Amino acid sequence: MQLLIAELRNVDVDVVTFGQYMRPTKRHMKVVEYVTPEKFEAWKRFAEGMGFLYVASGPLVRSSYKAGEAFIENVLKQRKRESQNVEDINGIENVKHLFAN
Repeated sequence: MQLLIAELRNVDVDVVTFGQYMRPTKRHMKVVEYVTPEKFEAWKRFAEGMGFLYVASGPLVRSSYKAGEAFIENVLKQRKRESQNVEDINGIENVKHLFAN
């Protein structure tokens, strides 16, 4: 699974969702394995560490799981962090200037 997640990130995928297949009726494919919440959490942490902008991971998550809303929210958070970092750097440069004399 980690190789798959890494490959998705390598081709610039920004949003990823992991969910559990649930058999809707007996006429559909059987569930081969139920994935534990701990595995979903581990996949989420790994994907976030790889730099995905949004990760939804859990047994009830579906591919459309609030994807647009969450993506925009995470992009805005990232931009805010970047803006704060620039302000912090500018503040440090201003202080250095005061002590340069």
